[in-house]
Amino acid sequence: MNKDKEAEVFRSHRKLVNQSMAATKACYLIGCDAPTIRAHSISNKRLLLALSKDGHVMHFDRNSSDWGSLVETGRNAATTFQGMCGDHDKIFHPIDNYDYSIGNKEQEYLFAMRAAAKEFNTRRGMVHATHERILTNQTQDFPLSEAGLAMMENMFQPGFDLGLEDQKVTRRIFSDTYAKGKYHVIETAVMVVDEELPMAVSSTFNMELAYDGTLINDLSPDNYSNRMKPFFLTVFPQDGKTYVLMSYLRRDRKDYDFLHDLDKLDEKEKRIIVSNMITSYTENFTAEPEYWMSLNDETREKYSDLFASSLDPGHRPLVTDANFSLFPSDQTSK
Repeated sequence: MNKDKEAEVFRSHRKLVNQSMAATKACYLIGCDAPTIRAHSISNKRLLLALSKDGHVMHFDRNSSDWGSLVETGRNAATTFQGMCGDHDKIFHPIDNYDYSIGNKEQEYLFAMRAAAKEFNTRRGMVHATHERILTNQTQDFPLSEAGLAMMENMFQPGFDLGLEDQKVTRRIFSDTYAKGKYHVIETAVMVVDEELPMAVSSTFNMELAYDGTLINDLSPDNYSNRMKPFFLTVFPQDGKTYVLMSYLRRDRKDYDFLHDLDKLDEKEKRIIVSNMITSYTENFTAEPEYWMSLNDETREKYSDLFASSLDPGHRPLVTDANFSLFPSDQTSK
C-alpha cells in the first residue's frame, strides 16, 4: 500500500474512532451523569505550561498513520479527554496546583486515578469502534477483507472486550475508594532521577515482565480471561529532578514489590529504565518542543524501533534496549 492510500485508510479509521469516542463519553465516576468536559490527563497549569514553547508542546500525532510521530500541539488541546465532568475534574486540584511531595498518598492516588480515567475513556471508545467496524464493515470507505474481518472478530474484539471489563473493575475500585478517602488502595514506588527530563507522562498499562524477567501479565490470546494487574505510570520534571511514580493496586503488591528497589540503582540505569518504559508502553505523553527536536539521530532511530517493537508478539521486557535514553545528558552528537 502506498503512502497516500495508507494515509487515506488511516483517516477513515480515525473518523470511526472519533465518532465512537464521542458516542461513549461519560464521567469516570460511577453514577455521575453530568456532561463531560475536555479534561486534561496531564496537568495543564503545573506541567504543560512549563513544558510549552510559544503555547505548544510535542504530543502524539493522532492524525497520522505513523503512530510513533509527535507534532506540535497547543497545550490547551494536548492530552485532553472527555472522561470527567466539570465538578469531578476539580478533584485533581492537589496535583494541578501543588508540587508533588514524596509519600503524599492523596497525590499519588490522584495521579493513578487520572491515568486510569484516561485509559478507560480510550478503551471504551476503541471497543465501540471495533464493534462498529464489524457491524458496518461493508458500508465503510475501506472494508476489511474477509480474513481481516475474521481476525478482528476472533482476536482483537475478544481482547478489547475483556480489557474493558478489567478497566471497569479498576473504575469501580477508584469510584468507591475516592468517595471514602481510602487512598491506601494504591501503593506507589517512586524513582527519582537527578536530572530533568522535559517530558510529562500519564499512562495505564499492563506491565508484562518485571526487571528480572518475571512474568506479571500474560497478554497472549490464550490468557485473555486472566485478571490483569494494572500499572499506573506518571512521570514529570520538578525542581531539577525527574519524578517517576510507579503505582499499582495494593492487592497486586506481590507482583510489583520489585519497583521499590529501582530507586537504589545508579543514575544511568534509572535513566534507561524510565526511557524504555515511556517508549515501549505509553502514548499519552508530552515533550518540550526544543528538547524533542534536539534528540540526536541515534536516539530518534532507537525510539522509532522500540515503539514499533512494542507491537510485536511476545512478552515485553521492562528494558528492551539497555543503551537507550531520552535524557538530555545522554544526547551526544553522532
